[in-house]
Amino acid sequence: MGWKTALTVVRGASVEDLAKAGYTPDGGTSTPDEAIAEGLGDHLSVVVHGDDLVLIGRGTDPDLAGTLHSALDVEVAHAFFMSTVDYYTWTVAHAGGRRSWSCGEGEVVVDEGDPLPEEGTLRVLDERGLRRLLEARTGLRLADLATGTAQSLAFTSTVPERRKRRWFGRG
Repeated sequence: MGWKTALTVVRGASVEDLAKAGYTPDGGTSTPDEAIAEGLGDHLSVVVHGDDLVLIGRGTDPDLAGTLHSALDVEVAHAFFMSTVDYYTWTVAHAGGRRSWSCGEGEVVVDEGDPLPEEGTLRVLDERGLRRLLEARTGLRLADLATGTAQSLAFTSTVPERRKRRWFGRG
């Protein structure tokens, strides 16, 4: 299939909740397929899926799952698909801790945290295995996204900028 995207499921959250992590809708909309087709640029879109949110894209935060979990205090499951170069990442930030697992070219690259029950006997991630993990953990079937609308998100820093200090002197 050749996927090149990331899907992040934020459990039990609303679009408005994302503002706690600095993300707000910017008014742009598309279909989920169009958002997925944008690939892995810095864009981030959100689709409402029942009581959960599905973020499509990578955004600019290298630890999006951890950031959202910390800001919203909900479980966040992140699946990174880079089928074109055979690289996959599975990250779950939850109340019991964090699990990160990455595989590239059939080899485990990162294996941190306790394996989750959904991982079962899976030893190496591939596209099919990652899709199965995402569905088992969150209930999200990719076909479920076909009927939604993807809202484009903008990041607005929630941290005030620090004033620059002069080298010599005050201020």
